Amino acid sequence: MNTKAKGARAERALKKKLEEMGYIVVRSTASLVFDLVAVNPCDGNVFFVEVKTIREGYWRARNRRDKSQLATLARLNNQVSNMYAMLAVYCQQIKRWYIYIPVERTTGKIELIRTARLLGDAND
Repeated sequence: MNTKAKGARAERALKKKLEEMGYIVVRSTASLVFDLVAVNPCDGNVFFVEVKTIREGYWRARNRRDKSQLATLARLNNQVSNMYAMLAVYCQQIKRWYIYIPVERTTGKIELIRTARLLGDAND
C-alpha cells in the first residue's frame, strides 16, 4: 500500500474514533497544514490534528517538511487559547494511537509532550 493511501486510511480511522467520542470532525483532503480539525461541542475547544503512521518504534521528524509542520503546530499551541495543535501517530505493529502536543521551549527547541487525555482513555 502506498504512503498516501496509508495516511488517508489512518486519517479516516482517527476521524471515526473522535466522532465516536462526541467530537465534530472535518477531514482536509488536501492536507495543506492539518489533516483533521476536531471540535469538542461541550467546551468549544478546537483541535488541529496532523496524522502520521509508523510501522514500529516511535515517530521522529526526519525531514525539513516534518520539522516545519512541528514548528507550525508548536506556534499555534503557544499563541492561541482554546485551540490546540496535536500530532497523532498510529503504530501499525501494536495497533495503537499516540497523541503528542508540540510545545516550543524558550530555547527555541520543539518538545513533543505525549498525552492520552485528549482521546479520553489512557488505553487508547
